[in-house]
This record gives sequence, structure tokens and C-alpha cells, in this order.
Amino acid sequence: MRKNYCLILILALIMIIGTAKIQAQPLYPAQKITIANLTLTTADTEYNYTLPNNCISFSVKARGSGTFKIAFTSGQSGTAYETVPSGGVFSPDIPLLLTGNRTFYAQSSTAGMVLEIRYYE
Repeated sequence: MRKNYCLILILALIMIIGTAKIQAQPLYPAQKITIANLTLTTADTEYNYTLPNNCISFSVKARGSGTFKIAFTSGQSGTAYETVPSGGVFSPDIPLLLTGNRTFYAQSSTAGMVLEIRYYE
């Protein structure tokens, strides 16, 4: 008798799950994707880029080969930074809830490097 109740419960759950239309939605759906470029004209010089107020996520990669450094405090792109290797992409692990400073700082030992910035609003 107990097995019958378990079987009926399992079948009911299968029917409910099978008929439910569950669609995965992003936590913060982007309405707009923007591509921007930041040219690091001079080697070993800090450049900055400010993301818009409604930015929810972003990524940065170098056009072509070469590594670059990225930091989130002015003056630290040469001391307290994350290195993005040639061919690599920097992207935060979680969606952003940006408040206050939305600027990142970058530099490269290669003059003329172009960073491709993609951000989602």
C-alpha cells in the first residue's frame, strides 16, 4: 500500500514537471549591448574607461596579441592589478550592481594596444 502512494506521488510530480513550461531567464536581462574601444597609445601608461550607470556586466579583451593589466583603483594598474594574458578576456564572475566608481584602469607594455570593451545595459 505504501509503495502505491509513493508511485502515485512520483507519477504526479513527473506530470507536473513535464507540463510546466520553465524558461531560464537571466538574473539581470540585458536590454542593450555596446562595443567600445580604448586605445592604450603609450606603453606602461595608465588609461581609464568609465562604464555607464546602468551597466550590469562587461568584458575586456585585447585586439590582437599581447597582455594587459586591469585594476579598479586609479594608480594601481601597475602595482595591484590582474593580468589578462594574450588572447584572454577579463569579465567579472557575477553580474554587477554598480554604485559609485564604475571606472577601470588599464595599461600594457605594448604601445598602441586596443582594448575591446563589451558591456551590457
